[in-house]
Amino acid sequence: MPTATPDNTAALAFISRWRSLTASELSSAQPFVIELCELLGVPRPHPTPEQDYMFERPVTFAHRDGTQSAGRIDCYKRGHFVLEAKKLKVASHTKGFDDGMIRAHAQAQGYMRALPSAGSAAARRA
Repeated sequence: MPTATPDNTAALAFISRWRSLTASELSSAQPFVIELCELLGVPRPHPTPEQDYMFERPVTFAHRDGTQSAGRIDCYKRGHFVLEAKKLKVASHTKGFDDGMIRAHAQAQGYMRALPSAGSAAARRA
């Protein structure tokens, strides 16, 4: 780990705190994002009727057979990002880690496709 300086002490403390955490994804994803937002000096996710920046943003998947299913995005900011948190039980820089990240990326892409388009009536209501 790099040496602490006045400019990076908070960042190093954040890394140290989260590096070896063994808690579940469910119990740690939201506190991680909140602390990261505080470290970066940006607003935290917050629930709004517009669902534009929040944890657990609901989405509806439309399947080819005409059925639908529900999903939830771990953290979402309209026009900016979809965050899919994962707690992997393998070390980084391993094939298992890479595979887990590829699956998380594919899951996030599925969420993006399930979101209503910007001009749709559903997007204006969401």
